[in-house]
Amino acid sequence: MAQVLLIIRVKEIFPLLPHYERIIVKHFNIPALVLSATVLCSCQSDQQENTKELIVSDAQIVLSPVSGRPAAAYFILESEGINTVLTDVEVPGAERVMLHETISEDGVTRMNSANAFPIKSGQTLTFSPGGKHAMIFGLKDVKPQQQVTMTLRFDNGETLTVDAATKSIGNAANGG
Repeated sequence: MAQVLLIIRVKEIFPLLPHYERIIVKHFNIPALVLSATVLCSCQSDQQENTKELIVSDAQIVLSPVSGRPAAAYFILESEGINTVLTDVEVPGAERVMLHETISEDGVTRMNSANAFPIKSGQTLTFSPGGKHAMIFGLKDVKPQQQVTMTLRFDNGETLTVDAATKSIGNAANGG
């Protein structure tokens, strides 16, 4: 009987498991392959319809070396199945937080405040130096190597709370 190699991408079947790719490999004969493919397709489409989440990773707050100057928050925001708009970031103990974006036009770079950042299903927004970021004003009594809670607010009413590692500006530039 003919043998067929079937590679299953676990992330497609179980999207809540992070970063698993091609970890199950089995040999099936043709009738088993047809039955397996039918079952996997029905499971996969159910999982995709029910997967609606926002994911934040690599959250960090870079502290200013100059007292009284704002800190900056950077993170990666991924949307799986949700179209929404990031409208606000809150940090306990901060006087205020403002969304900003650094833009270069005609050889001139400037930082603009932003009211919101839309994110579509399947899209990833990266908040990083020289791009999108949140400026944190009046953050007191926070030192490098601590964890600070950030709450992201969206126009659909959802909130997402994450712990951000605090770093000094030199450590952030070196990835540490």
